[in-house]
Amino acid sequence: MFREIVRCSEPPVFLWCCSFSPIRALSQGTPGFWTGDSSVPHGCTWNVQTLDTTNAGHVYLSLQGHVCGQKSGTLFVYDPAEDDFEPVGDFSHDSNPTVGVLSIRADGSDVYVGGNFTHADGLRVNNLARWDGSQWHKVGADATTSGVDSPGNARVIGLALDGPDLLVAGNFSKAGGEVASHFGHFVRDLGGAQIEIDIEVEEIDSMPAGQSPSLLMRGSASSLLYTVDVLNVGSNRARDVEFSVSANPEPDSVEWTCAPVPGTNAVCPVSSGSGLPNLVFDLPQHSGLRFTIVTSIDGDELYTQELEASTSAAPVLPGDSTDSSSSSSTTVNDRLFRDRFE
Repeated sequence: MFREIVRCSEPPVFLWCCSFSPIRALSQGTPGFWTGDSSVPHGCTWNVQTLDTTNAGHVYLSLQGHVCGQKSGTLFVYDPAEDDFEPVGDFSHDSNPTVGVLSIRADGSDVYVGGNFTHADGLRVNNLARWDGSQWHKVGADATTSGVDSPGNARVIGLALDGPDLLVAGNFSKAGGEVASHFGHFVRDLGGAQIEIDIEVEEIDSMPAGQSPSLLMRGSASSLLYTVDVLNVGSNRARDVEFSVSANPEPDSVEWTCAPVPGTNAVCPVSSGSGLPNLVFDLPQHSGLRFTIVTSIDGDELYTQELEASTSAAPVLPGDSTDSSSSSSTTVNDRLFRDRFE
């Protein structure tokens, strides 16, 4: 019976199951071939519990304190290029440790392991730990706020990465010392969110794509095009960012559109609107939203317009950071100046 199948973005494809005999066969409808034999140098002496891979092709796999490639351990990393197994960490503090689940950041910088164990390399971790490639870390600040626990037999049975955060499921009643019924969300603090606002402005005689030409007022009215980028340059998600724009003097008409800053995965709360924006949204780490704002003012008076954009982000979950930012741009209506004095 197969225990787990893991996809790999490019060959080779790794699949591990319970103990198996040599397999060398073409799979009908799936060109390729199996490799493997029953000797320990090329396999393991007991059921593999779980496995996952990194972009570099290294395979992490776990089993209950047996042998892979003639080496003893509970967690191993397999290098296909060298056809070699290496144990990762020492879980022998427990009499029968189980590393049942893995979740790996694609670049291999974080390997999260969960199961039923209390220590990794002598470090108390409470059934959940992070391997950075050279040493183990608690998932939490200290022994009392790390890992998961319960009065009975706590066990982690599911892990998933969400950006820098970790989602944990299993048989436990506490996560990091807080009450958590079989599910926990660890918000990893990588320095917090950091909001920046960049404003550019230009006079326009025609409307940009996606905005109404009615804003170009007839007669001697003037329109200004503002491009406002709201950026989270920090390493943590900014939640419930309150974004507002004010202008002095207040425009007679305003239209705006919203789109992700190119190359980022932020999501606009709405794609367009009228009036000065006043919105609430989330910004993932290293992402941003771009607002294109067109303001129009009637009349032919020479005027200076100041537009200010500001944000505030309050902490929603433990580990979130409060951050705020503001930026302003003051623009003289050059076209009216030229019309009057040239």
